[in-house]
Amino acid sequence: MQSLRHSFTLTNMAVFMALSFSSSLYAKESKVVIPVDDQSVVGTLNVPDNVAQPPVILMLHGFMGQKDELQIEGTDEGIYTRTARTLASQGIASLRIDFRGAGESDGQWADTTFSRQIEDAQRALQWLKNQPQINPNKVGLLGWSQGGLVASHVANLNPDLDAVVLWSPVTHPYMTYGKLMGADLVLKASASAAETPFTTTTPWGYETTLKGKFFKEVLTMNPIGAIAHYPGPLLVIQGTQDDLVVNTDAWMHYHQGDNKHVELNTDHVWGAFSGPSMLDERVLPETINWFNAGFKAHTALADHTPD
Repeated sequence: MQSLRHSFTLTNMAVFMALSFSSSLYAKESKVVIPVDDQSVVGTLNVPDNVAQPPVILMLHGFMGQKDELQIEGTDEGIYTRTARTLASQGIASLRIDFRGAGESDGQWADTTFSRQIEDAQRALQWLKNQPQINPNKVGLLGWSQGGLVASHVANLNPDLDAVVLWSPVTHPYMTYGKLMGADLVLKASASAAETPFTTTTPWGYETTLKGKFFKEVLTMNPIGAIAHYPGPLLVIQGTQDDLVVNTDAWMHYHQGDNKHVELNTDHVWGAFSGPSMLDERVLPETINWFNAGFKAHTALADHTPD
C-alpha cells in the first residue's frame, strides 16, 4: 500500500488552487456550551448542510484571542470565522471554542494556564465525538500560536486523531513569551507564588494580567516533546516574517509520523491587516488538503482492516 507520506506529496499547487472558497454548501452555525468542572466553555459549531456525518475539526485560538480570532481587513470575518466557513464549503464541520477566561466562556483571563486550556480542549473534543451529526471517527485538530502549543498536548493525549495542523505554533515557550512580556518578567513571575498577579503590556499595546502559575508553565511545557507521542499526520505552517515564534522545523525532528513543514512569505497573522489573500490562497488550501488526506487515509485503513 502507498505510504501516507507519498500520498500527501502527490497533491500540487494546481489542486490547492482548485479548492472553492465560495460557499458551495450552506452550513448551520450554533452556539454550544460545554461544562468543564464548575464552569462552561462556549463554542461555535459549524456543520455543513446536505452532508451526512461530516468529518470535523476542533479549532484552538491563540494568546489573548477568542474563538472567531483576529478580524481580517476588508471583511466582516475573523480568521477562524472565515476558516470555519471555508471548511464547511468543503464538507467539513468545525468547532471553535473560547478557552476559559476568553470570549464568552466562564472564568477570568488572569487564571489562564496552558494546562487549563489543554483541559478545555480535551472536554471539547470529548463533547464533539458524542455529537450524532458529525463523524466521531474522522476528527482533526487545528491550533494557532498558543493554540498550537495546546494542540500538541491534546494530540499527545489523542493519538487516534486523523490529522493535526499547527499554524505558527509556540515552539519554545520561554523565547516567545519572553518577547511578548519581557524575559526578566517571565523569570521573576515563574519564581513567584502561583496566585501572584503580574501585569504587563504586549508589543501591540494591550495590557494583560496573568498569575505566577502561567509563567511557571512557560518554563515547564515542552510542545515539541509532546508531539513526539502523536503518530498521525502533522502539518506545520509558519510565516518567514514571523517574529514571535522561531524554529518551527524542530517539530519535524521530534514527530515520527508523516509530516510537512510549510514556510510562507508572511507574518504571524497571515497578513490579515492587509486582507484575506494569504489565508485564502495558501494557508487554507494547505490546511484543507492535509485534513482531507488524513480523513481519506483513515477510510482506506478502515476498508483494509480485517473484521
